[in-house]
Amino acid sequence: MFTRKTVLLAITSGVCASALLVSSYACRHDSSNDGAPFYGKRFKQSFHAGVSVGDLAEVKIDTNELRYSYEVTEGIYNGTKKSGSLQSLPEFGGALYKTDAGANLLVVPNEVIIGGIMNHFYVGVPTQSAALSAADLTGTYNYIHFMETSQGDHTGYGSVELSANGTFHLAEKKAVSQAKLQDITSGTYKDLGNGVVELFATDSNKVANVLVRARANGQTFAVIDFSQGTGYAGIGFAQKQSAVQTKVSLEGEYNILVTGEEKSTTGDVVGNDYIRIKEPDSQNLFSIKLSQNSPWNGLVSGESVGKLPDIDGEKDMKLRFYGIYSESSKTLYGVIEYLNNRNQPSKVVPASAFIAIKK
Repeated sequence: MFTRKTVLLAITSGVCASALLVSSYACRHDSSNDGAPFYGKRFKQSFHAGVSVGDLAEVKIDTNELRYSYEVTEGIYNGTKKSGSLQSLPEFGGALYKTDAGANLLVVPNEVIIGGIMNHFYVGVPTQSAALSAADLTGTYNYIHFMETSQGDHTGYGSVELSANGTFHLAEKKAVSQAKLQDITSGTYKDLGNGVVELFATDSNKVANVLVRARANGQTFAVIDFSQGTGYAGIGFAQKQSAVQTKVSLEGEYNILVTGEEKSTTGDVVGNDYIRIKEPDSQNLFSIKLSQNSPWNGLVSGESVGKLPDIDGEKDMKLRFYGIYSESSKTLYGVIEYLNNRNQPSKVVPASAFIAIKK
């Protein structure tokens, strides 16, 4: 299970086998919209998006006209533009689309967008129409980190604290409050007033863009676009810490997407304890044991139960999972990291981004 492709996202027209979120429906149908039924909700929305190599993009989706466009505004692909048509797909309650470039696009209106740019994937949140309030912006954001490197894809986690005085503190693999001073990256931040917050280190170099999706219930979701040229370059799925530690009910049936997979799949969470994922085209179930509030509140982590069969020549593989659950959209965001028989990240099978939407 989870045989990993070398390329996360193939957006070359006509390539079904290695495109992100490719479903059996997408590979059976032509990319033309002529006569294609519409399954999703009608809406038009703009998104700020972080690209998994550390770029920033602006994305527009119009499901009324079944059109999309994006422009990379920062990073190694700065200036890259693309526009084209969408075809709605029946999976995921109308949230899944196919682009005319051959990739797939997952859209949860007013919440999040996941799609493909230049053989990489992006994650975005809606553009804010007004500046964020101090209550929406300041606080500590716990994040799950996905990095594309020359040595393969890796995961991590950490926290970013935005203070009322305009400064930030970032700690990798620790909560800021628990990290030693030498392990903290500090600097200042600038709120651009549209949902984008820029972080600058003390040497004035940009560390990241924090793309904030404020929520009425205080559970603010954010995408942290770690900039090119830093040791963090990639994407972070982030959740703002709440004042009160709470556990949420994860139990239910989910539609599940794993980047690098050829097909979408289904699964469920049983009693908040296990993610059970149904292997595509079979009845086999694969389980990940879950733990909430570890390493901090708002996060979910876990490891596979038992060992996997050989994957790409590596034996006795296991999976490690880090996730964030959004009560607003009933969606579990996260990353899966493949571990070798020494319980270390695999160099053969890279990490994968993961998303599960409750049915």
